[in-house]
Amino acid sequence: AEEAEAKFQEGIAEALAAHAGGEKVTSGGSIRAAVARRYVHRHLIDGRVPMYVSALGFGAGAAVFFPGEIFLEASEEVRVACPKRPVLTFSLCDGWCGYIPTREVYRTGGYELSASHVSAEAFGRCVASASRLLERVSR
Repeated sequence: AEEAEAKFQEGIAEALAAHAGGEKVTSGGSIRAAVARRYVHRHLIDGRVPMYVSALGFGAGAAVFFPGEIFLEASEEVRVACPKRPVLTFSLCDGWCGYIPTREVYRTGGYELSASHVSAEAFGRCVASASRLLERVSR
């Protein structure tokens, strides 16, 4: 908690200094990452980031609502699991946890890992939850 707060204060100082000099902080600067860490730290439950997946059935279709920015492959996998009806997928719902990359991204690396606050298993768990929920709302 103290480290996250210190980084947050550093980020504020960086932004204030840039603005005082008539400059802009590009890509959100260090404040962006500090705010993310601060948010995640404040919402930890037993050392874990809570994530909620929701689903809604309507008419012939359905919708799935994922937390954070889940990778596009989640939409593809959910649609394969529910082939009999059109499924809309939405990200950044029911909380925020940064990116939710595929397991492959954890192997190959990339920018998204620096802005992710979840484990390599999170993507699979979200997709599995969505598939189960779609089954329930499709009855």
